[in-house]
Amino acid sequence: MLKAQANRYVIKLHEQETTTSSGIIVKSSGDTQLATVVFIGDEVKKPLPLGAKIVVDWNLVLPVKLKNEQFFIVNEDGVLGVIED
Repeated sequence: MLKAQANRYVIKLHEQETTTSSGIIVKSSGDTQLATVVFIGDEVKKPLPLGAKIVVDWNLVLPVKLKNEQFFIVNEDGVLGVIED
């Protein structure tokens, strides 16, 4: 697993599931502006909960591929907002 250091988050693109009329579940990244928090660095000032849906400044994101899975690392200042359902 990839762990965030200092004031950084490890995030993934937010996936959405849609069910077709025939019952097939299709996963898509949906809105590419949204991400999901998967790990929180130990120096984040106001930590977001794991699984939080966030909007990030994609110019400040570092992509990392680990075991065929795409992750992104973003500094705490790169989080622009939190999506509340």
